[in-house]
Amino acid sequence: MKMRAMWVKVFLNTFALQLTLSVQYEFGDLIAFDRKSPFKQDVTAYIHWAVYVGKGKIEGLEWKKPDEDIFHITGYVPPKGSDCIFDKMSDVSGEPRKFNYLDQKLKVRSKEEMIQVIRELHKNCGYWDPLMNNCEHLVTYIRYGEKHFEQIGAQAASLCKLKLPTFKYPVEKKKKGAKRSLSSHLENCKSGQC
Repeated sequence: MKMRAMWVKVFLNTFALQLTLSVQYEFGDLIAFDRKSPFKQDVTAYIHWAVYVGKGKIEGLEWKKPDEDIFHITGYVPPKGSDCIFDKMSDVSGEPRKFNYLDQKLKVRSKEEMIQVIRELHKNCGYWDPLMNNCEHLVTYIRYGEKHFEQIGAQAASLCKLKLPTFKYPVEKKKKGAKRSLSSHLENCKSGQC
């Protein structure tokens, strides 16, 4: 009987591992990487976020290397600071998990729309800021067209209650009805479009 119980446990553990390893990601999925507290390894201090773009060549993202499968904003990296880049999921610390937590509340953009936003933000998303321009703001903007910072299940969730204004991406500044700078207004007036 003990032998049979052991084999059942082995089977169940193997099955659970297969389920974990067989997560299928699709273009635009939000990938969460739990970052543990240095003081308590069973506590998630914060969550790093990326957007899954897949391996191989993708039309519209020609500069992405074939082995890169995510898009995210880096934290501060000297000398430039931070940037929105393609990367390999396997090179990011933390266990990746698919977490499209706003799908029931917000409309998901089409793949083509997400590709266009990624094109415009690649190496052009401003400096990382933990409260006003972070990885969760980036990925939710790409997937849904709205920036969210909730850090669900992490200690950092308490910071989300501050509701600070967010950094505007260049693509947001191009939207109709957006305020223009004086110089762009004067340029438009010279061409008869003011």
